[in-house]
Amino acid sequence: MKNPRRKFLMQSGMMAGAFFVPTFKKDTTSSLYSFIQKNKHRSLDTIVKDEAFWYQVSKGYTLTSEYLNVENGYYSLMSNEVLEAQKKNMQRVNESPSWHMRKEMGTQRKRIKKELARFAGVPVEEIALLRNTTEALNILLLGIDIPEEGEILYNVQDYFSMKQAIEMRARRTHAKARQLNLELQKLSDAEIVKAYEEAISPQTKVLLLTHLINVTGQILPIRSLVEMAESKGVEVIVDAAHSFAHIPYKIPDLGCKYFGTSLHKWLGAPLGTGMMYIQKDKIEGIEPLIGCTAYQDTDIRKFEFFGTHPAHSDLSISAALRFHQALGSEVIAARLHHLKTYWTTKLAKLPGLKIQTPLEKGRSCAIANVFLEGWKVRELEKKIMNEYGIHIMAIDYQGVEGLRITPHLYTLKPDLDRLVQAFTEIAK
Repeated sequence: MKNPRRKFLMQSGMMAGAFFVPTFKKDTTSSLYSFIQKNKHRSLDTIVKDEAFWYQVSKGYTLTSEYLNVENGYYSLMSNEVLEAQKKNMQRVNESPSWHMRKEMGTQRKRIKKELARFAGVPVEEIALLRNTTEALNILLLGIDIPEEGEILYNVQDYFSMKQAIEMRARRTHAKARQLNLELQKLSDAEIVKAYEEAISPQTKVLLLTHLINVTGQILPIRSLVEMAESKGVEVIVDAAHSFAHIPYKIPDLGCKYFGTSLHKWLGAPLGTGMMYIQKDKIEGIEPLIGCTAYQDTDIRKFEFFGTHPAHSDLSISAALRFHQALGSEVIAARLHHLKTYWTTKLAKLPGLKIQTPLEKGRSCAIANVFLEGWKVRELEKKIMNEYGIHIMAIDYQGVEGLRITPHLYTLKPDLDRLVQAFTEIAK
């Protein structure tokens, strides 16, 4: 399939003079940053809708010419800046292996953690650099103290890896596991809080909450849920795999004491980078997954002891933070929400199409899920890829059946017009 994105943009007029698009060479990071800086004075509403601006941002990424990717929920590809940093850091580590790992890595990790802690709004002593959300939440779910006959409560729409960790904890120890079957997308925020409150029993000691549901894109009212649960003496662990660097917040805004996320999702850091947060007075009460006596029980670095690992990926987190902060969290979230609104508004008119995501601002951002009557989702996913060159994701688990569609910062409205055209022709 030969560059269908370029062909569609030309047909739509975007690359054929429909509006003026300033250009610069592909893409020097300094020129892109300069371009972004020159637009800082503009209002949020104006810049979010300016396709010429986002066309230039899209040039900060190297995209495949084989298909249009609107399935960015698995992980976010790195910007060119991060990719180049990754290459340079890999070369540095490779050419100075023992020296770097023994003499340089510790100092550099401290610097990176300080940058990340500042971005997250928490003390550096409360975060651990890990490999992904799964590792972070396994540490928390398997390491937290649970009294005899106590239970961990979770919902069917929580991520499957976390549910497996809870089931493993129940298998290995006296802890109980109890799953709820809440169809959260059908509930208001107030109803969600009430449903969880009614589900908590005297035996509930730990509650897993997903900040942004991966299958639907729904954002839960985490702070209200945390405050409710903690008022009942329940410890809350927050799965923030999809919310961190996707929607604008600092960790203290959530009110939680335990938090895990992946940096290779919406922050755009290299694969295999993640972060865990534990409030300082709670660190001692969590047992690490891997044996470590090098640090005191109150030192969060006890969780970072997992053997030799690809240090170049951690080093490249700094570049991801720079790229993200150059645009700004508010601008990024507003653009992502705007793109979701753009395509969902058009598809909502199609007969037989059901949108399975709350679309209001604050209740979802980039991710949304749709279902088209008369189609099995996996067959429809294949048809859209094979006949239209568009990659989306079929979902048929966690109590949801539909197609997850996830634009990113390099997605342009003509890309989404192409998606809408595909659905429109199929729905006829």
